[in-house]
Amino acid sequence: MKTVVVFSHPYKGSFNKAILEKVKSKLKASELALIDLYEEGFDPVMNADDLKLYSQGGTSDPMVEKYQKILDNCDHIVFIFPVWWSLMPAILKGFLDKVLLKKWAFDVKDWRPIGKMKHIKRATTIATLGGKSLIYKTVLGNPLHWALQFATLSFCGIRKKKVFLLSSVTTCSDSKRHKMLQKIGNYFEKLGG
Repeated sequence: MKTVVVFSHPYKGSFNKAILEKVKSKLKASELALIDLYEEGFDPVMNADDLKLYSQGGTSDPMVEKYQKILDNCDHIVFIFPVWWSLMPAILKGFLDKVLLKKWAFDVKDWRPIGKMKHIKRATTIATLGGKSLIYKTVLGNPLHWALQFATLSFCGIRKKKVFLLSSVTTCSDSKRHKMLQKIGNYFEKLGG
């Protein structure tokens, strides 16, 4: 299984970085491609030139084409990021906006989306919360589910999805964070690296 990890956290000492290292330790290096959006200096802003080309499925950003080629050759995509203001960081939202282009990630026929990323058999999302996941899901209505899992990944044809919503990561004990990392590690081991 060829896996692409899209990592979206700027701080190298973060728990998200520990998650990334755990995931990398469970995957064969030859079967892993890492897209580190902050490290690579990805510009998430959709500019006027991008918008002119958007309806034709084009881009003015050479990094977009690079990322599309990487994603063309994978069958598992992993997103690792913190939840900020109920959703993913702006850099990841910009990645989705700019990379998942019409004619490449999807098409529309009779007002219905036709996903073109069906070669990606599995999407795994690992998102960290400062607060409680129960509040996030019940009070806020689980915005991440609707925005990423349903409205984006399903729209693009990715059917099998797994979400780890890790809560209270900034206030819980080291022991609890260690258990979270073990759970992530076990998941990737079961997938067979």
